[in-house]
Amino acid sequence: SRLEDNSYIDQGEYDTSLQKLGTVMYARLRSGDWAAVLVGDEIKSEWFEHQYYPLLPEGAKWRVRAWDMAVKDKQVIADGKKKTDTDYHATVAATVYDDCLWLGRPMIWRSSWAEAVGRMMITMQEERTIVHGTGESNHETAAVQSLLVKGLNLTQYKEHGKDSGKVSRARAWTNQAEIGRVKLVGTEKEWEPF
Repeated sequence: SRLEDNSYIDQGEYDTSLQKLGTVMYARLRSGDWAAVLVGDEIKSEWFEHQYYPLLPEGAKWRVRAWDMAVKDKQVIADGKKKTDTDYHATVAATVYDDCLWLGRPMIWRSSWAEAVGRMMITMQEERTIVHGTGESNHETAAVQSLLVKGLNLTQYKEHGKDSGKVSRARAWTNQAEIGRVKLVGTEKEWEPF
């Protein structure tokens, strides 16, 4: 049934709550447009135009840091030549505060896997009060084991489900970014590579 068919529901409040799900889910649930899809880039820079902050708000603390480690130091491309640049490693700290997702301390770089593990170790030693996590791929499991012998606990999170690609896993926070509920700590220049 449609919202208008349910007179006992506070329609304004319900409509507002649906809007918090992002434009695609809103179109699907409010209008029954199950063919609605996001067109173009998954993440739009205009969502963040007024969302850069120099610091976390008073009382907020970083809770987690997620790591995405590149698997390849060099990569074979379609024509059979080796790509000389390594893949990107990336990480960001996060917390939820005042009903918003705050992201900060972004790092994105290219290096060998061994150098990346060294950088993880240094960062984890500096940020002992937050949980550090990574996926469950073989190279990430190897990083967990390398850091464990150094007394550092890198938690692995399960990337599950038939549609567990990075885009689908990011959908929850990108929907919130679209409606202004993701705040970025740092400058626009710091976040540009992301």
